[in-house]
Formats: sequence, C-alpha cells, structure tokens
Amino acid sequence: MKPIKNVIFWVASTLFSLVIIDLGIVVINEEKYIGIITALIGVALLFFAYYSFQIKINEERIKELKEWAESREELLNTLKDIVILKRVSKIR
Repeated sequence: MKPIKNVIFWVASTLFSLVIIDLGIVVINEEKYIGIITALIGVALLFFAYYSFQIKINEERIKELKEWAESREELLNTLKDIVILKRVSKIR
C-alpha cells in the first residue's frame, strides 16, 4: 500500500470504531447490555483495524525482503561464476 492509502485506511477505521464505541456509550443510558455490547464491538473493530494495518505493513516488508534476498542470491551466483572462471583460466 502507498503511504497515503495507509493513512486514509487507518483514519477511517479508527473513526468508524470510535463512532461505534461512542454509540455504545450513548445507548448504555437507555439499555445497559446493548450499549455495553456495542461499545465492545467498537473496541474489537478498533483492534481489528490496528492489526490488519500491521499485517499489511508486514506483508509489504516481507515482499521487500524477498526481493532483496533474490538480488543477493543473483549476486552470489555471479560471484560463484567468476570464481569458477578464474579457476578454469588457471588450469589452462
């Protein structure tokens, strides 16, 4: 994800969760159990948004690390080829 999309995703998820928590707190005055359940759902959504955001960041980091490892592997193979060519040239 691009940085601006990350910020928009995080802000929207947080605001939505906070609205649900606030709704639960308002409903507590009228019906206690429904309000508590609504507030708990809002808290759960807030944690879900946070962890899904972290998962997206981690997936991007894993992708970058895989690409880095592949480039290092190609470099290692090139160095091995150079060593083999030097050995072959010494034999002749």
